[in-house]
Amino acid sequence: MTLKWQSRTWVRRLGWTALYGLLYGGAYFGAPFHGSWWWIPHLGGLALAFFIGVRFRSRLWVLGPPVVIILGFVAVIVIDILQSFVFTEEPWTEAQSKGAEIALGMLVAFSFIPLMLSAGVFALAAASGVEVGKRRSGRLE
Repeated sequence: MTLKWQSRTWVRRLGWTALYGLLYGGAYFGAPFHGSWWWIPHLGGLALAFFIGVRFRSRLWVLGPPVVIILGFVAVIVIDILQSFVFTEEPWTEAQSKGAEIALGMLVAFSFIPLMLSAGVFALAAASGVEVGKRRSGRLE
């Protein structure tokens, strides 16, 4: 008698999202792709989102890559805020503080639309992988 063990969907989704975040973040921040090669980690992230979708076959996976992209962006912004405002050696004047707030606001505002477009493209790659995986599993059964 064999028991078929299967974990809950949210646990698998969390695991796949964490794995995706580690692999995509490692490729993006760890690889020396500069200049005209900037697109290679993004193409790898799209392929990874697609192939995880083929393997995971859950509509919840569509939310995985956008969550990783948005949380990564938020983490970079929070680290920048902490370095700029909290971990400074000398106190800032009011004008410097206002300038930094404006610069940070512009950074968030101008990167919001590309960030959402990027998250949408990665969600489409994940959704197409889920659909391909569901079709493949339907043919195999």
